Amino acid sequence: MTTAAEWRVRDARDDDTGAVVNLLRTALGEGSVPRSEAFWHWKHRLNPFGASPVLVAEADGRLVAVRAFLRWTWHGGETVGDGVPAVRAVDTATHPDWRGRGLFTELTRHLAEREAERGTAFVFNTPNRKSGPGYRKLGWRPAGRLPVLVRPLRLRAISNLVPGLLREGPKGDAPLSTDDLTDDLAPWAGLAGAGELLDRPATQELVAHLAAEDGGEAARYHTLPSLDYLRWRYADVPGLDYRALWAGEGAAAAALVLRRRRRRGLVEISVSEVLADPGAAGTRSARPAQRSGKEGLVRSAPKAKQRRARLLVSRVDIWSAMKLGFLLSVALGIITVIGAVGLYSLMDLAGIFDRVNDVLGTVLGAESGNYTVQHLAPLGTVASLATIVAVMNVVLVTLLSVVLA
Repeated sequence: MTTAAEWRVRDARDDDTGAVVNLLRTALGEGSVPRSEAFWHWKHRLNPFGASPVLVAEADGRLVAVRAFLRWTWHGGETVGDGVPAVRAVDTATHPDWRGRGLFTELTRHLAEREAERGTAFVFNTPNRKSGPGYRKLGWRPAGRLPVLVRPLRLRAISNLVPGLLREGPKGDAPLSTDDLTDDLAPWAGLAGAGELLDRPATQELVAHLAAEDGGEAARYHTLPSLDYLRWRYADVPGLDYRALWAGEGAAAAALVLRRRRRRGLVEISVSEVLADPGAAGTRSARPAQRSGKEGLVRSAPKAKQRRARLLVSRVDIWSAMKLGFLLSVALGIITVIGAVGLYSLMDLAGIFDRVNDVLGTVLGAESGNYTVQHLAPLGTVASLATIVAVMNVVLVTLLSVVLA
């Protein structure tokens, strides 16, 4: 393998797993999913698409950097047969004492070049705002953004949105119960573990049907459903608890795989997998409005005679006007704060800030690292300014209501 004056790059071995996990903990922290040897073994050795290629950098007998690609097979587009072999750039870490020496660049380039020689079609990734610039410097180009749909399950969740985003709360998965289900999911038969769902003969028949009726050339790139993949992805993963919902029978059957976790004190339920035949009748649940009873048995009451009256305001009580103005201004202030934080979060999720940061990076070059939207105007600052504006509005609107009265 390649060598440098201070380190040596080589393939990772099975006996490196403990050292790799410790390196990930040292460089990245624990994370929402506990980093363990069992999770690493599940992710990079038991993958049904193949074992992951992993490179490590070794110096003075210890690991100082790691780079792993996760094997994947895509179907769709113009693909026929066994699909498109690809790899996803996933786990990477450099020891804090060895950062800034080009280890990330060397490991990533070397592993990508070796996969290209092996016949891998492409490397893909979903980087965050911190790692994205590093990949673009290596010649990677954006392929698009995945749309994210968010819907509050309960009205009280909206009132918890702002404090939940501003505070650090417990992270990680939490058990999913029937109390988390809304009326939209009421028709579903029940709540079960992902493994229990895959053990059902009806689920196995549905998966076989979906694989046989796969869209192939007419579909976008997608993962072909199989029992081996689904069991590895949702039932055998250590440290995560996936739950499933089932509805319907036969060709109209459908299943959802759900994951419940906490983000900054808020509870999130994400739909991880949808197993359904979109062409089968009945896969969409309908709620037709039904009426009971017989016509003619209910008779409307006769219309009452209408009387007209004209009301004139002769005097406005100052105290009442002040209270009304105060309440309206408080309501307007709450809407201002929630709107500002919500708009900031939506613009962040939509990638608008990332595009602005890219423009700043193009204009300022290497000096743009400290000039990002998130650095210049963090969420806490925006919320504080919105609160100040709201308080000023409360004072001004209350005084104005008294003056106009």
